[in-house]
Amino acid sequence: MSFLSKLRAIYLYGNFHIALMALLLCLETYLLFDLDVNGHYLAFIFCSTLVIYTIHRMQGLKRIKLSNLTERYKIIDQIKGLFPWILAAMSAISLWCFLHLSRSIQVTLILPSLISILYVIPFYKNKRLRDFPLIKILAIAFSWAYLALIVPIFDKADYALIVSLFLERFLFFLAITIPFDLRDRDIDLEAGTLTFASIMSKEQLKYLSCVCLIMAFICMLYGSMLCSFDSPLILAIGLAYLTTFWLIFNSFKKVNDFYYTFILDGTIGLRCLLILIAFLILAQY
Repeated sequence: MSFLSKLRAIYLYGNFHIALMALLLCLETYLLFDLDVNGHYLAFIFCSTLVIYTIHRMQGLKRIKLSNLTERYKIIDQIKGLFPWILAAMSAISLWCFLHLSRSIQVTLILPSLISILYVIPFYKNKRLRDFPLIKILAIAFSWAYLALIVPIFDKADYALIVSLFLERFLFFLAITIPFDLRDRDIDLEAGTLTFASIMSKEQLKYLSCVCLIMAFICMLYGSMLCSFDSPLILAIGLAYLTTFWLIFNSFKKVNDFYYTFILDGTIGLRCLLILIAFLILAQY
C-alpha cells in the first residue's frame, strides 16, 4: 500500500471521514437556528463518533472469518494496529469535552450515548443492538437525528419544529443507510442478522430509500416554513437533496466501497457546506 493509499485508508476506514460528517451535521443545526456554536459539543461529537466507529471496526474484525474478508475488510485489517491508539486518545478527549458541557446537555446525551454503546458492544448472549432483527439502520438513524438536532436545540425551539426536523433527520438517515444495508447483506446473513436487505429485493430497497428521502424533504420544507428560511437557504437545502437523491439512486448500481464510505457518507456534510455557501451569499446583501 502506497503512502497516499494508506492515508486515504486511515481517513476513511479509521473513521475520520464519518466523524467529520457528524461534526458538520451538528454545525448545520447551529447555523440554521442562528445559535452560538458550542465548540465543546462539536469536539465531543467528532471524538465520540471516532470512539464508537473504532469499536465497531474492532468488533467487526473479530466476528468475520479471515477467509471471507471483503476488499473493505482487507484494508481495515491492514490499519487495525492504529485502532487502540485512536480509541484511547479519542476516549480521553471525549470525556474531557463531556465534562465541559452543561448539565442539561449531559443529561440529554444519556439516551443516544446508551444506544450508541449498545450498538457496538455485546450485552446479551454476545449480541450487540445491531445484531437484533431489523434494528441496525433504525438505531443509526435515531441516534444521528437525536445527537445532531435534539441536543443542540433542546428547549430552544417549539415542539412542532423539533418534531418535523427530527423526522427529517431520521428519514434522511434511513434513506442513506438503506444502500449500506444492501452492501452488507452477505456479511449480515453469514452472521445471522436479519436486516431490511434480507427481506426485501434490491428494487424494493431502492424505492424505500427514495420514498424516505422524499418524505424527509417534505419535513424539511415544513420546518423551513415554520422558521421562515431565506430563499438561498431553501435553494441550498433543495440542491443538497437533489444531489443526495441522485447519489442514492446510483448506489443501487454496481459501485465500489469508496462510493459508499466517502461519497454516500459525504452527503451528510454536503448539506452543511451548501448552507454555509448560502449564508455567505446572504451576507453580501
